[in-house]
Amino acid sequence: MGAAVRIGVIDSGCSAAHASNVVAAAAFEVQDGVVRQGDAQPDRLGHGSRIADVLLHFAPQVELVVAQVFGERLATSALQVAAAIDWAVANEAHILNLSLGLRAPRAVLAEACARARAAGVLLCAAAPTR
Repeated sequence: MGAAVRIGVIDSGCSAAHASNVVAAAAFEVQDGVVRQGDAQPDRLGHGSRIADVLLHFAPQVELVVAQVFGERLATSALQVAAAIDWAVANEAHILNLSLGLRAPRAVLAEACARARAAGVLLCAAAPTR
């Protein structure tokens, strides 16, 4: 049997119900213009938990690499998301789920995506509907 598929969920975290599938988790926040990595906190928004629910419904054996870029509000930054992408790649994610959006394109985010693609990681990202 081959190695498990590892999916990076870059979102608001995930619930304790998914703990048996989580192989790595971290939170990313910006303080004084610097991205800081810390321990993941409970998912206060529920969006990341719902994404994990869907993934595990269809693929119950996947391993999750959870990068928390949202706290109590639906607000994040390109710096946080870029750091989370790099971290998920370093934690051997095969696929990254980015069900989020930012207000404008940012070079730092494009560069992190390019690094992930160069590492062979598949990026699945939301797109605007307008």
